[in-house]
Amino acid sequence: MPTTITITVSPLDRRARYRAYVGGRPIVAGTRTPLLDAARELARLGAHPDATIVMRNSRAGHGTLRARLRTAAKLIEDRCRFRPVRDWDTAPPMRQTGQVFAGGHDVTAEVAL
Repeated sequence: MPTTITITVSPLDRRARYRAYVGGRPIVAGTRTPLLDAARELARLGAHPDATIVMRNSRAGHGTLRARLRTAAKLIEDRCRFRPVRDWDTAPPMRQTGQVFAGGHDVTAEVAL
């Protein structure tokens, strides 16, 4: 049964990078495209592809972006535009995962999906 997964992002630095959390646990440590990178990480962790993901800023009380997990996981940023990953594209590099926050303990595996 598809569900809604809320991704909370908080600013990391002044270079427009963000940390992404699900249920208070970090899943992406630093990225400029938190919705897309979090979608890829959730897909890797086995989240249902038809789940709706909602991204919200930690400072806002409402969702700011919404997408279907399978759709967001297939998109990459290309010169400030989003496009589907093509066969000849290399897979987007995975950003740092939650391991940085837990001193080597992989907290990404503990995310409840």
